[in-house]
Amino acid sequence: MRKGNYPKIFITGTDTGVGKTLFTTAFALSLLKDGYHVRVVKPVETGCQQECEDEAFYRKILRQKEEIVFYRFSYPASPYTAGKLEGKYVDFKELTHRISEIKNGITLIEGAGGLLVPLDGEHTFLDLVTELNLLVIVVAGNKLGCINHTLLTDLVLGKIPVKKIIVLNDTFKNADELLLQDNLKTISMLARANVAGRLSYLMGEKTRKRLITWIQPLYNSLLSFLQELQA
Repeated sequence: MRKGNYPKIFITGTDTGVGKTLFTTAFALSLLKDGYHVRVVKPVETGCQQECEDEAFYRKILRQKEEIVFYRFSYPASPYTAGKLEGKYVDFKELTHRISEIKNGITLIEGAGGLLVPLDGEHTFLDLVTELNLLVIVVAGNKLGCINHTLLTDLVLGKIPVKKIIVLNDTFKNADELLLQDNLKTISMLARANVAGRLSYLMGEKTRKRLITWIQPLYNSLLSFLQELQA
């Protein structure tokens, strides 16, 4: 991929709490280290009290000055439900316009939960992917149930013409190694999307250096995924 090519990549999860924010941060750091201009966007964040947790993490680690969150809600639920409780809603047309207007650099767009989480009464994150023709990285929580959750997400993405790749992220410390390896093997065998591989459970403080080291085993596969734009 030439450094002048600026794709927009949507990072979705098979569920909430599977490590999307950690993955997105680590990927952004690695791209920045290689000389790419990168911007991270989380279009909607819920569960924001004094601050939005994911946005604060991005600010701290990436030191990004550009706007990250476009819509924020206090209740920890889907954007649609959280918005109803506050009497304000995500404007899907405005949201797609704001993302499409981002021109400078690779844009990593982190969703909230999975693909079919509702943004409003009519649209889900899948509609956002479809409307903007985004590349998709699926972060799958590598735990019991991972195979079903991941293949269902892959099946949904297979209904639209989108380029996609899957990353398995070990969700729990000291999990059953046989199970984790079998998840990777089975999903690699059955998924239509390519599987970049598996990320180990990340322990300790989430520093810039440790995040770059953590994602390094999969980084070349992820770069190759982006290079498909030039095929």
